[in-house]
Amino acid sequence: MSQTPRLLTIQQRLILDHLRHCRGGPLSVERLIVAIYGCRHDGGPDNPMATVRYQICQIRKRLRPYGVRLLSVGVGRGCQGYLIDPEDLDTLEDLLARTPHMDIDLARAQDERTQDR
Repeated sequence: MSQTPRLLTIQQRLILDHLRHCRGGPLSVERLIVAIYGCRHDGGPDNPMATVRYQICQIRKRLRPYGVRLLSVGVGRGCQGYLIDPEDLDTLEDLLARTPHMDIDLARAQDERTQDR
């Protein structure tokens, strides 16, 4: 197994950074949607909740082999939010320190430029 996970997409990195800053507390789907799409001129995708849930699924797949768990608050369609298992925060920080990624501000700026086209 590789020492670092595959590169996260810009959207996945933004979601993960917001979850990390909650330091083990839950973050609602609505807050994630505002954080990811709130500054976009087009308002984001037609179904932002489905898009965020899909990205969460992809993040889980990429982090699972490294023992980092992304937990759901609520059940099924009643999912109210997500959090990183507090026991896994240090593992995640070590993992991200070894993972090449774009600076988050650069990622946001690039995303905004793409939306202006």
